[in-house]
Amino acid sequence: MQQLEKHIKKINWYRQGGSLSLFYVLIPYHAINNTIGYDRIIFYQEDFFNAAFFDKDLERKKAEWVIAKQRDNKEFINNWIKDWKKRVNILFNFINDFFGEP
Repeated sequence: MQQLEKHIKKINWYRQGGSLSLFYVLIPYHAINNTIGYDRIIFYQEDFFNAAFFDKDLERKKAEWVIAKQRDNKEFINNWIKDWKKRVNILFNFINDFFGEP
């Protein structure tokens, strides 16, 4: 347990949050994880307050990677967004079929 605590304390955490229901962001979060991945992230939900704690240094590396890809291919971000939307729709349809009206 002490190793885990030391590891957590070494991370340069960044907190982002707001008032919302996790139900509304679950599908987009999942789709993002499937496209660019989330490493070293903690989600926290209390009532309608949602917060996520990210590894600031890792997120910066991901952003730099995306910027470099966009410089090489001007359609990179547009293609990534199309893929993300496709994944969101697949998940939405699955949840809608599972929980929707009988």
